[in-house]
Amino acid sequence: MEFLKELLASLTRIELQGYQRLQDLGASPLIQVFSAGGGASNAVWEKGGNKH
Repeated sequence: MEFLKELLASLTRIELQGYQRLQDLGASPLIQVFSAGGGASNAVWEKGGNKH
């Protein structure tokens, strides 16, 4: 379970870096993100992965 938690946290950090880079290049700041599909209802993700 800890491995999955750390994996999701890493993916979240990478995604955040991507959004920050887009903003650095002139994109509008991120306001909202929608999740869809089975991964969006993952218990580990709900407990911590989506807080960024």
